Amino acid sequence: MIAIDTNILIRTIVFDNLEQKAASEKLLMQNKCFVANSVVQEVFWLLSKIYKIGKADISKTLRILMDSDNLSFENEQTIRMAILYFENGMDFADAMHLLSAQNCDKFYTFDKKFVKSAKNIQSPTQVELL
Repeated sequence: MIAIDTNILIRTIVFDNLEQKAASEKLLMQNKCFVANSVVQEVFWLLSKIYKIGKADISKTLRILMDSDNLSFENEQTIRMAILYFENGMDFADAMHLLSAQNCDKFYTFDKKFVKSAKNIQSPTQVELL
């Protein structure tokens, strides 16, 4: 198994560098690849902030990646749940943070929107303002 960086996945998704797209697709097809949670978060950020891809398309893209036989994710269950939280109004990074802290009693933040969205999704981990 090999590990891949964010830019490898991004090149397979977008069409801004066809040479790198072809090389990335070949690498992914010929190898079993490990994808860290941090890579998924960066992919999400790039797709939403830099490439301005919409919420539904990002969710669909992440699910397609996760269904690939050649990709192994650091914590697939956390990522799939974060996608659901995202689709229900939570920021994707906040969802990843919250889900990573699921064994904690509380999660503290200064982010009022995070607290509100955690309540809306009925998070089992209580999120509170500090």
